Amino acid sequence: MEVSWHEKVKCCRKVMVHIGIEDMFSFPYILPLWTWLLLPPLPASFYLLSANESTGNTTVNNQKLAEILKGRNSHELKLIRQTYSALYGQDLLHLFSNTQRNNQFSRAAYLCMNEPQERDAEIMRNSLSGGRVNLSILIEIACTRLSSELQCIKQAYHSHYSCDIEQDVTLKVSGGFREILLAVLKSCRNCGGKADMSLAMCDAKTLYEAMESGKTMDQKTIISLISQRNTGQLKAILVSYKQLYGHEFSKALKGSKCGQFGKELRIIIRCIQHPEKFFAKQLRMKNGDAREILTRIVITRSGIDIKDINKAFAAKTGSSLDNLVRREFSNSKDKTNGIVADFLVGLIKDWTILFQLYLSVVLRCLVVGAVDAFTDSAFKGNPAAVCLLEEEGEEKWLQAVAREFNISNTCYLTRITESETHPYSPNGTLTPRFRLRWFTPGAEVGSFSV
Repeated sequence: MEVSWHEKVKCCRKVMVHIGIEDMFSFPYILPLWTWLLLPPLPASFYLLSANESTGNTTVNNQKLAEILKGRNSHELKLIRQTYSALYGQDLLHLFSNTQRNNQFSRAAYLCMNEPQERDAEIMRNSLSGGRVNLSILIEIACTRLSSELQCIKQAYHSHYSCDIEQDVTLKVSGGFREILLAVLKSCRNCGGKADMSLAMCDAKTLYEAMESGKTMDQKTIISLISQRNTGQLKAILVSYKQLYGHEFSKALKGSKCGQFGKELRIIIRCIQHPEKFFAKQLRMKNGDAREILTRIVITRSGIDIKDINKAFAAKTGSSLDNLVRREFSNSKDKTNGIVADFLVGLIKDWTILFQLYLSVVLRCLVVGAVDAFTDSAFKGNPAAVCLLEEEGEEKWLQAVAREFNISNTCYLTRITESETHPYSPNGTLTPRFRLRWFTPGAEVGSFSV
């Protein structure tokens, strides 16, 4: 059983009332609402998660829910939460929050459905709470997120816990890690813009002088530099350093003059420069939190760099993340673990392409229409979908769109030159040229220029 288009529209209307939208064309809600309406019908089982409303009992079909979650992007998951809340007066995230400590699937669903900045802020808070600080998690969040993302995480942290991350790091973390992490957290204030390679060259020279000019490394200069450069700029500095001096900056930090501070700085620098290797190393470590680490990394890096992490992991172990997931969740008779394993493997294989497909249809197609070919009468002939594109799409994407339209032909018209002199036109007027490609749901069947 599936939810029809009309039922979707009804749901959207309820959501509009719930979050105070006057009409479905109100910015910024037009994109997520209409994108959701264009998506394949959601299984009715999703809307029946709260099947027994009269008694207030909530039953969740984990298998069905996993199928829904693994095909959704964070923006769409937020809309699903709003829809569910409007329909049933319950927050899905709250339902999973109550059971995540004792249920592997609830934990995975909670991490997946939570908004990225809210999720990362909570992870950092938990790593700073309790008797022992989890430095690995702090480094993971602070050093692998973009500066713009880190800024949002800091705002969410302050909003939820009425204090700044910097304050908690100052109180809970000691030694060189405290100074370095504080510098990284401050650096996100400078987010935005492309890396300045000229500045990167100058900063690389500054780093070299800080390392070589005295008997000990100049810690203050290095910390000051890190705090004033965003993540993208810092990566450019590290690239420039290798170009100028023939070796990685992290290698220079191995010197005896760098001491303990150098060892700690090297961990941070390597994490910023090669996050995929940092994650792969975390996954290879044997500890009691192996499932939690595996679940967290796969979910938080899905659609970002999970493929790179998979390659880095395979290079060191000769095995893939798919196999690691299967091994980690196979040693149990609990059927829920099998569902979690399938869910994580799906994310590793990048199921998020489904949402990106529909979002790209909205953003990349100037016009999406339907025509009837080989006829001069309405509702006859062969139906075809026609998409006018700003630029040539990847064949995989074009085929996926055609498969979703699921009609005899889907045509793509792309401007291939801005203009071209027509040999027979008077006064040498300019005529545009286009490339036409058409696909059936199964394969491309032709292309030519017009």
